[in-house]
Amino acid sequence: MTKEWIVQGFEFATREEYEKAKKEQESIAYIRAKSDFKNPKSIVKVYQSLVEKDMFETIIGYTFMENLRRIIIAKQLLPEEVVAPIKLKKQARHVVEKPKKDYKKEYEALANKRMRSSYLNVALIAIIAAMFAITYYGPKNNQQAAKTKVQDEYAAWKEQLQQKEQQLEEREAALQEKEARMK
Repeated sequence: MTKEWIVQGFEFATREEYEKAKKEQESIAYIRAKSDFKNPKSIVKVYQSLVEKDMFETIIGYTFMENLRRIIIAKQLLPEEVVAPIKLKKQARHVVEKPKKDYKKEYEALANKRMRSSYLNVALIAIIAAMFAITYYGPKNNQQAAKTKVQDEYAAWKEQLQQKEQQLEEREAALQEKEARMK
């Protein structure tokens, strides 16, 4: 089980950084309690003091200082070029709470999609098998059918010709016999 070190929506990598952030949060609360932020000079004085002392090291303090800097610039208490920049030492990452997903519903939806996909695959395989069966066992193509028909007709003609040839030979033999008898 991992421990979460979170302060004001920021997650810190180590316990040491977390402790610094907690102390800075307490310091900020103290500064807000002791300072008069309705007075513009007080805001400028607090900001300049924090920049000079370089007292913050975490994103908690930097965020507070950035808010003060924005107020100073927005209210035009000092020109932006004069307002000292914030010096960063380390950076933390901001944690945004993500809404929890309903994994059971997601799983069921994916299972349904998978089932439909399986049925579709089986149907496609059956169609392909039917196509192969029709091609293999079905009627031959037109060229083959025409070729077979011509061959069958040729064979029939050949047979008829052979029968007529045989009849002619028999008649010729009968005629030659008659001629030989007549002589």
